[in-house]
Amino acid sequence: MSTTDAVRPHDRPRTAPEPALRPAAEPGSGVEISIWSRLFFDGKALVLRSRGFFGERRERRYPLSGPRGISRAVLVFPDAETAARERGAGEVWFLDASGRPVARLLPYQWIPAGAPWLNFEEAVRRSGIAALFKACGIPVERTTQDRADAPRVPWWQELTLLLSPGPALPLWYQALRIALGGVWFLAFTVLFFSEASLPSLMLLAAVTAFLAPVARLTVRRVTALRNRSAARLDPAPLVEISPCPGPPEEDGTVATRRFVSRPSCGSSPASCRWSTRTVPTYAVPSPALRESSRWSG
Repeated sequence: MSTTDAVRPHDRPRTAPEPALRPAAEPGSGVEISIWSRLFFDGKALVLRSRGFFGERRERRYPLSGPRGISRAVLVFPDAETAARERGAGEVWFLDASGRPVARLLPYQWIPAGAPWLNFEEAVRRSGIAALFKACGIPVERTTQDRADAPRVPWWQELTLLLSPGPALPLWYQALRIALGGVWFLAFTVLFFSEASLPSLMLLAAVTAFLAPVARLTVRRVTALRNRSAARLDPAPLVEISPCPGPPEEDGTVATRRFVSRPSCGSSPASCRWSTRTVPTYAVPSPALRESSRWSG
């Protein structure tokens, strides 16, 4: 059984111990996830750092001992047809001593840089799952989706057991957008087919149409603040460079003050991060850069 608690940055180590699984780097609201979300072994349990429903940073612990602790992992390989049709086919299951599922992992969610169409076995290695198993000492078994020994649970339980880095947009925002859209559509449909004048429904439709962009602006503002907060979780960059524009071009083009002051690129042992004129912060873990360069070389 996992335990969950909301955490504050100063209450936890700034960087997760290696080997650690990292999600793909994303701009915008995904910056905080690329910096914060990790799956690692702290010496006693697997620890998942992720984003919660309201956007809070949280940790969930999965012990490796006890009646509900993780005792083994099962790599469930997809058949050839499924692997060719579905992106990221294949999954990893964690089972307790009695064989009951404790957690579920999708390797493609934890590949830090590119290559979404890797085969399952390569995705397990590229994401760092194989190295994490070795560090934890978790026995690994293999099976296929069509075999009887493949773990199976109801779909709703699959969602609750999933070890995910978290949604790029907070779930409260997505739920609010769906609710507002549903209320607006219902009110508009009644007004369209009704012959009577219904001021209350007209007001309701107008309010829901107004709240949708307000919610978007709110989540963008909150995202900007949380990204700045998440950026302080990483160690200070060892090397940092910023634009140094030369003289104006022959056609009179000059660098704007925003271009000179905002973009930067910094490197630390944990990640390579850069900011651009349109994207405030964008982080790529250093292990992902090393892996990408090895594959492209």
